[in-house]
Amino acid sequence: MIKNYTQKNNTFTKVTKDNPKDFIEVEVGDIKQEDFYPQTKIKRWDNECNFSVRLKDKEQGIAKVTNKDDKVTWDKGNIKIEFYEVEDAHKFVWYLKEKPTTNKVSFTIQSKGVKFYYQPELTKKEIEDGCKRPENVVGSYAVYMETPGTNWKGGTEYKAGKVGHIYRPHLYDSNGLEAWGDLHIENGLYEVTIPQDFLDNAVFPIKSNDTFGFESIGGSTEYSYNKIRGSKFSGGAGTGTSITAYINPTRSSIKFKYAIYKSSDDSLVGYTGELTGSSTTQWWKSDFVSDPTLTAIDYYLVEWNDYYVDPPEVGNSFYYDSGGISAYDNETYNSFPNPWDPTTGGTNKYSIYATYTAAVTDPTITGISTITGISTITL
Repeated sequence: MIKNYTQKNNTFTKVTKDNPKDFIEVEVGDIKQEDFYPQTKIKRWDNECNFSVRLKDKEQGIAKVTNKDDKVTWDKGNIKIEFYEVEDAHKFVWYLKEKPTTNKVSFTIQSKGVKFYYQPELTKKEIEDGCKRPENVVGSYAVYMETPGTNWKGGTEYKAGKVGHIYRPHLYDSNGLEAWGDLHIENGLYEVTIPQDFLDNAVFPIKSNDTFGFESIGGSTEYSYNKIRGSKFSGGAGTGTSITAYINPTRSSIKFKYAIYKSSDDSLVGYTGELTGSSTTQWWKSDFVSDPTLTAIDYYLVEWNDYYVDPPEVGNSFYYDSGGISAYDNETYNSFPNPWDPTTGGTNKYSIYATYTAAVTDPTITGISTITGISTITL
């Protein structure tokens, strides 16, 4: 029996995060089927959102399914797939035993309540502006809630709404040759294209190291200072209590804070207290100085940090993915301007979110009767 998994029929499930505020479960196989299918399903927030990837099986014969050494293995014809977990991620590693007739390997992808955002190479301007995107994130997909959830105080921790990350497939042959696969997700199809040069020169078997990460943070970073920057989001009816962002303060003395602006007129709605960096990469939370009343309209959540030394890559490193709506305003660090003067049109989905307390409606008391005819009693 594979370690830490629960088996039902020929399906294996594991709770990878046992937190009722951010519950994550992985399913290997298809719980709705009696037979084992070469599929991985990632379920987050108690299955409020999920996606599954399954091989389009065109191989002849009967598959051999084994489970040992903390892995489930499906083996049939020219392809073998291993399913197993690593820290904060699930592996879906497929092998081709011999050179195939095509350089594409196809899977179906099904999802509930999510959108897939492709992460392209950074532009020259983005690199000049201090953005960085790791090699395995270029050509990958960030997975977000289709309709972002509200972070009610004490409730489900949706954070910035990121479900996970599907990293760029890394290909290896049996002699140490490596290449990156070209991943494409569209119209229910998850397809990996193998570079033809790699395929022609590879020593078989070859494998692709497909990885599904459970991250709630962006896969890229942007260094900045003296710049108010953030992403648009849809607000909810309630009272804002705090703003939290995933940041690496590159120096321990950096000062930074957050604010929320109306998208419609760029007016300042509220701002938080000031934080002091400690060179620790984490979710940094700051409470509003005065809790703002928020409604169901669009806002920008923004971060702003100071600058105090002159080497490169100073200021805060702010995590993000491509696929959002963002804006920035170059301002020397001081008090938040009201209104701000943003340059719009960016596509950064920053790892930042607001926490609310729900709006309270006073109950209406109706049907009060008037009592008349009181008698006077004389003693």
